[in-house]
Order: sequence, then structure tokens, then C-alpha cells
Amino acid sequence: MVQFNFNANESFEQLKDRWALEVGRFVMAFGNIEANTYLALRHMPLDPICAPLIEANLNLKPRIEVLIVIAKARGQGPWLLFADALEKIGKLAAKRNLIAHNGVGFDVYVSAAGEYYIEQAISNAKKRQFAQKKSNDSVLFEELIAHREEAEALDKQLGTALMDLVKELRLSGAEDDSRKKG
Repeated sequence: MVQFNFNANESFEQLKDRWALEVGRFVMAFGNIEANTYLALRHMPLDPICAPLIEANLNLKPRIEVLIVIAKARGQGPWLLFADALEKIGKLAAKRNLIAHNGVGFDVYVSAAGEYYIEQAISNAKKRQFAQKKSNDSVLFEELIAHREEAEALDKQLGTALMDLVKELRLSGAEDDSRKKG
């Protein structure tokens, strides 16, 4: 028996179009998140390490790790909300790489009962193979929607937390003081 996780009567173009919208929205949310991490580095007061980090063009994961350490060191209010958003983003970032750097294709695997499954998924083309079970290195359409929704929510959470931090810094005058020292 062969089972499909997609409508086999749809054309490949129709299937790709459904995926393209969700991938695009997911990538857009992560683009905003990436931009906000650089913006955060520009506005972190009293941290002389931030300017060189922008110039170093760190990948997202180490940039997030540095920002979490800085935010947790502040240890209060919007700083903790900011750190919380960054920690969640860090967990989703692995899926970001899989989704952003691979195309939609078909995975074939066979269950323990000997049933064949053909699934449309985003998976690492280098690792795509006939397997005994679904790979963790793939994302089904329903999973993509859930990841996109999470990325959009985290984009909003991070943006809101960052705006609150900038307001707090401006009200306290800390941002202006750190700019005078630089």
C-alpha cells in the first residue's frame, strides 16, 4: 500500500505555490528577527563589545547568545522578556536553516508494517533517501505552517520587547550616555 500526504491530483506547480507562500512568510519573519538582533546590538548601552560584534557579522545563533547574556545580566522587566524571545528564536533557528536552504521535494519511507509513504516535504536534499521512518531533517506542510506562525509571533514578541527596551533606555538616559562614551 502507498500513502501520500498531499493531493496527488494537484499539479506540481500548484503544490509548490502553496509552499511558496508559507516559506516566504517564514523567511520574512526571520529577516525581521535578524534585523532586530542587529538593532539591539546598536542600542545596548554600556556594552562596548556590541559595536565590534556588528562589524564581525556573526551568524544568528552566536548573536542571539551574546544578546541573551547581556539581557539576562540586566535581569529585570523588558530585558527578561527580550531574553525569553531570543531563547525561543534560538530553538526555531535550526528549522529556519532547513526551510530557507532547501526546496520542496518528495520523501519516501516505509513503515514497520511495510507500508510505503510518499510525503511532500522540505528536506535536506543531501540527506534525502529511502528510509524506514520519517526524518527529523524534513518539514511537512502542516509543520511549516506551525513554524511560520511561531516565527511571526516571535518576530512580534522580539520587536515589542526591543521597542520597550529602547523606550526604557531613552527614559533613563543610558543610551545617550553610552553614545557619548563611544
